[in-house]
Amino acid sequence: MLLNIEQIKVQYKDIVALHDVSLSIEEGQIVAVLGANGSGKSTLLKSIASLLKLSQGRILFNNESIGNIGAHNVVHRGISLVPEGKHIFAKMSVKENLLLGAFTQKDQTVREEALGEIYDLFPRLKERLDQKAGTLSGGEQQMLAIGRGLMSRPKLLMFDEPSLGIAPNLVPRIFEVIDEIRQRGVTVLLVEQHVQEAMEIADRAYILQTGNVALEGKAKDLLNSDLVKKTYLGM
Repeated sequence: MLLNIEQIKVQYKDIVALHDVSLSIEEGQIVAVLGANGSGKSTLLKSIASLLKLSQGRILFNNESIGNIGAHNVVHRGISLVPEGKHIFAKMSVKENLLLGAFTQKDQTVREEALGEIYDLFPRLKERLDQKAGTLSGGEQQMLAIGRGLMSRPKLLMFDEPSLGIAPNLVPRIFEVIDEIRQRGVTVLLVEQHVQEAMEIADRAYILQTGNVALEGKAKDLLNSDLVKKTYLGM
């Protein structure tokens, strides 16, 4: 397993956000984490990224413990997070935003190679390299956020609601990009509100409810489960 999460508990003061959550991801997979608002999805990603501290349990990446080691150390280990809301630097150029994502790469040649891969994935960003990031459309900003996440050459790329705030006609492209990223050898952990689309590209899925794993299994199997049909697909 590339990532093993073993019975973690995370809390905000007296509020427990995750209760004994366990999850695993094999290298090369797309794993989706689904659930209603407040179910603990974003908390899970922030815990893996070491933005939140574990109260108990452990997180193993390549069989090494990464729980509570600090966000910058997690990136150095090979994990990158594309956060909800993009969080780009609006007054900086597209290229400057991308290069900020490459802080772990000290070799100029490696950084240039990474930029070339981003340009290949998102030709539109190459056309706007000197443009201020804040002037991009919502879809272009999401492309920039994804590109920045890829600049560190991660083994695992985590997405927190990548389709949020994107024009409906661009949502299918976001899922195409995520699948293409997996085909390029990057493992993906995906938190997403579009359940049908996420399940269609995922290998496995986990359903969180009030901080607990309510259901897990192959994504195609879960799509046919009564819980997913009734709760998330309105069937």
